[in-house]
Amino acid sequence: MPGYTVTVLGQVLSFEAEVSEERLLQAIDLVERHYAQLEPHGRTVGKERLLIYLALSLADECLQKSEQIGAASQRVRKLMQTIDTAMQKTLGSA
Repeated sequence: MPGYTVTVLGQVLSFEAEVSEERLLQAIDLVERHYAQLEPHGRTVGKERLLIYLALSLADECLQKSEQIGAASQRVRKLMQTIDTAMQKTLGSA
């Protein structure tokens, strides 16, 4: 299992994970971009509170993507049923 030492939001982390370096760097970029969007301008909010907002934001994004995938899967199943029905009619009339 590859070992990594990375800096995320100013914190140095060392760990092992079954993930490519490219995917890890993409994940770090995503976290840092979301954090930057949430970071208040001129207001004092604790880092812990911002991290909770970050976690909620990322969790919401995951839930939205999951719903989109579910809807797409349902559309694919319906299309497959339509194709199967059309093929059965075509083969039945041959």
